[in-house]
Amino acid sequence: MPSLVWGRGQENRLRMIVAGAGLDPDRKKPALLVNGCGVGQYAGHLQPYFDHVVGIDVERVHLDQAGQRFPAVDYSLTACERLPLATDRFDLVLSHEVLEHVEDDRLSMEEMVRVVKPSGHIILFVPNRWFPFETHGMHWGDQYYFGNIPLLNYLPSPLRDRLAPHVRTYDDRAIRRLCHGLPVRICHWSHVWPAFDALRAASPFWGAGLKRVVEWLHRTPVRRGGLSHFIVLQTQT
Repeated sequence: MPSLVWGRGQENRLRMIVAGAGLDPDRKKPALLVNGCGVGQYAGHLQPYFDHVVGIDVERVHLDQAGQRFPAVDYSLTACERLPLATDRFDLVLSHEVLEHVEDDRLSMEEMVRVVKPSGHIILFVPNRWFPFETHGMHWGDQYYFGNIPLLNYLPSPLRDRLAPHVRTYDDRAIRRLCHGLPVRICHWSHVWPAFDALRAASPFWGAGLKRVVEWLHRTPVRRGGLSHFIVLQTQT
């Protein structure tokens, strides 16, 4: 539940966002939209870089918690596909592990492009089809099984989508199809591996060893099998 927690993995992703969008707390940008803000973790941690931060979500209970934690952010209960926001308003839109859950990911993408200023940025984190586990669980008959399901995403799409109809996953072709025809260019595209916070806390020795393995994997072609895609887009004038 990346919107509900904050740990090493989230700190790493925050650094990636700051670097990817060229943010500087001494030169604040006017406006940020966190598209699917959850309990406000990223909206709150990115506040030092912006004069104005807006967070939207479809869960009222999450927005109530966000307002208590980070009251300076403006929150709105709305869906990603229908943003009640002005065109060309934001310098940056962040969509962190959200598009896989929305009703229409293409329409959500179009709305993000609409509300970003010319030459502004959109940052996406979405699940990688080639990560060895489906982290959102699966359905089998009338039962839902929560947890990490090994190799589910390696199945043919019709079978995979039947077992996990509640969540999308993206390969390179799906990412390019999502952006096709929109006035954006891809500035950066990489993959993020898990931080394994729970393992590190339970066993610092094994956690440290796994960290070294992951750092090595980042230098090999296997890095493309990471947990999530990290994509920085820039809108074109």
